[in-house]
Amino acid sequence: MVRSINKKYTKTPVYTCINILLIITLLIVNFSCSKIEDGDEHCPEGYSGKSCDEQIAPDSIFVTEINVTRFPATNLQGDNWDATSNADIYVEIWKNNEQIWVSSTVLQNVPADTNYFFIPSDTLALTDPMAQYAIHLYDQDEDGESDYIGGLNFISYTDDNGFPEWMILDERGEVAFELNLEYSWE
Repeated sequence: MVRSINKKYTKTPVYTCINILLIITLLIVNFSCSKIEDGDEHCPEGYSGKSCDEQIAPDSIFVTEINVTRFPATNLQGDNWDATSNADIYVEIWKNNEQIWVSSTVLQNVPADTNYFFIPSDTLALTDPMAQYAIHLYDQDEDGESDYIGGLNFISYTDDNGFPEWMILDERGEVAFELNLEYSWE
């Protein structure tokens, strides 16, 4: 008689529902734990790992603003950049000895003791974030020639930089810049 009660009890709809709910609960717990272990599901953009402390290299870094913070008031000979006025400055960005961007704006007759901002009208994307880039500052002359004022080499991303909004390029030389950056992960 005990045997028939067991068979009867194990075949009830309540027992089947309990088994199904138990299986669903175990599957949910299993999948939710695996996402947390992977780390990517709960981390902010650009980070991964169990503690969200591993940076993910961006696919592109966009320069949205360039700030010229320092340049010399005179050329190497000690003369004004232009015969009768201050420098007429513009910026170029280079990668592997190839110009990838030039400012469409030339700021006219600017003294060296002020910051000057260049906002790219075209997208300025650094598509190889770990490559070496160069930023150059020039003085445009009336005859169409340009005088090199100075420049710096830089790498736009390192795996421990914390994705700064502003990158300061300053080696305490003649020129210094700040770049406003945005990051993209495709």
